Amino acid sequence: AHSFRLEVLSVVGQVDEVVRSESVDAAGRRDFFDYAEYERIRDGIGDAPVDGVMPAVTFDVPVIAPSTNLSEPVVDIMGLDAALMEGFDQLEDVDSGRVLDIAALGPNDVYLSSSVAEAVNVSSGDSINLFFGATPTVVEIKGIYRDGGNASSADSAFMQMSALQDLANEPGRINRIFVSNDGDLIS
Repeated sequence: AHSFRLEVLSVVGQVDEVVRSESVDAAGRRDFFDYAEYERIRDGIGDAPVDGVMPAVTFDVPVIAPSTNLSEPVVDIMGLDAALMEGFDQLEDVDSGRVLDIAALGPNDVYLSSSVAEAVNVSSGDSINLFFGATPTVVEIKGIYRDGGNASSADSAFMQMSALQDLANEPGRINRIFVSNDGDLIS
């Protein structure tokens, strides 16, 4: 039997704390800050009971699937550093259950949540358009994962952090730092 608490925790995943800027830009998005802030926090943790610290870039963007002409108005695009995934949720392919490796993604590749894939009627190998502005960015879907985890919404997609930094025109900058404390979802 599933409890409500376990269901909520599985959506939140292994992210226990999120560090972000208090200030916002003209569009209402949290401001970016230098990667050095991640290094400062990582180095300052010392012997704290933490099993992971990871810089991240997140954006909420509209998505359109050209093959079906279906859209999703807000999708949480998350850019993560594959080398720092230890202690955080792994993305699992909905069909095979295999772990989807962020490092295997190219600069124009994403893993898409099953809820977005269903909403816009796409699958692995299809392309979708992400709108960071007026001009679409075409990306290829390299895998479909079970929703949630790593502080993402059900309507989400993951890509390499450096690729998302380039798309956002924010190289070397981040807008989130995720911290995972020792233990599992409940402890």
